[in-house]
Amino acid sequence: MAGGLSSSGFLSSAELYDPGLGFDPTWQPLLTMVSPSILPSGSELTASGSRFKGISEASGGNGAQNSSSNYPLVQLLSLANEQTLFLLVDAMTGWSDTSFTSTPITLMTTSSSGFPIGYALVTVFTNGIPSGSKFVLAEAATPTPTPTPTATATPTPTPTSTPCPTLAAPMALKATNVTASSFTANWKSVSGATGYRLDVSTSHSFTTYVLPYHDLDVGNTTSYNVIGLSAGTTYYYRLRAYNGNCTSPNSNVMKVKTKK
Repeated sequence: MAGGLSSSGFLSSAELYDPGLGFDPTWQPLLTMVSPSILPSGSELTASGSRFKGISEASGGNGAQNSSSNYPLVQLLSLANEQTLFLLVDAMTGWSDTSFTSTPITLMTTSSSGFPIGYALVTVFTNGIPSGSKFVLAEAATPTPTPTPTATATPTPTPTSTPCPTLAAPMALKATNVTASSFTANWKSVSGATGYRLDVSTSHSFTTYVLPYHDLDVGNTTSYNVIGLSAGTTYYYRLRAYNGNCTSPNSNVMKVKTKK
């Protein structure tokens, strides 16, 4: 709520922000860059842009009782399992209208909890209004392998090749749950498949891809929620089934347009 009560009565300028009613585009925070784009465990994350402090503080109708609202909320949303993390600001670096630096982020490992490995979306919220999102890749450090002695080569028989099972191409179905920033891709299951890989593009010929939806392993399912999209934009998606090292041909291409 912006506005309140003055000595002459309730302020007629009071406004209530409701996500369903939208917002003035000039109030929206603008996220232009996130670094590092590949995020190792223990690294800080810096978001850069403008309007991170909003357009004003929240008024209580009394100049001595106004409520400060210039602290941006920076959200990290995992595309692996949709886990959400709101980042704390680094006490030394702080934040400004154009920059926010977080405390170090701990990533998940096989022996400890943390934020999931994989692609994630970074979004800045100012006074409840979200910015556009940017992709980062949360990536665990690769341990340095320990050198091992070179073994003496022993001749082995030539293995008999195992025929690759023939997998039919999946049938892509019409998208559902279409919003301004997401949709659910659907397809029919393929006999013998143990999983599926998804491509999403703004080009019918898939000359470019919408990351991270390029050969993305979505597991053994027949639907997948595609998020982080632009409003009023036409997208295309297709699938491939796989089983072990064998992959099917591409499915048919489905077209979907996000809402404005």
